[in-house]
Amino acid sequence: MDKMYNENSSNSNRNAEVFLRLLMANRRAIYSFVLSLVGSWSDADDVMQDTVTVMWRKYADFEEGTNFRAWAMQIARFKVFEHQRSKKERTGFDVEILKDLSSQSLRNSEDLDHRIEILQECLDKLAKKDRRLLKLRYEQDFSIKEVAKQTRRPFYGLYKAMARIHTSLLLCVRRGLRLEGVEV
Repeated sequence: MDKMYNENSSNSNRNAEVFLRLLMANRRAIYSFVLSLVGSWSDADDVMQDTVTVMWRKYADFEEGTNFRAWAMQIARFKVFEHQRSKKERTGFDVEILKDLSSQSLRNSEDLDHRIEILQECLDKLAKKDRRLLKLRYEQDFSIKEVAKQTRRPFYGLYKAMARIHTSLLLCVRRGLRLEGVEV
């Protein structure tokens, strides 16, 4: 009996760890989505708390390998509707308008995910030295001056190199989007 309890407990711990990792990786996007629909930090905090509670309760229904963010945003969307319905009783806010806004916001989120995938492909095509500069600048949050010092490159030369890298990435992403029939 103890062995079975330990196995169930261990599986439960693994599920909790995976859930928390997925949640933390997507928390900002989910919160931003909620905030864009409710309009106030306080309401967004309340809806987010309810959303995470429902997500955890329904996590067993989530299919591993599918899009966690899309799944979470659907739950968040329904929690926002629920929140606004109760708020409408107090304020008269039209929930149908909110449904239209949330549908558009979900489409924008999917579009953003697609653009991020294309950007990642473009980043992979960059020279190793250029990727290193971007990592120092954006992952480690160094200023251009700090990157110049770290790489022992002149400030203005580095500034020009970063501009070249940004332009290269922009053109690459635009090409990728055009190849897929997206207007840019």
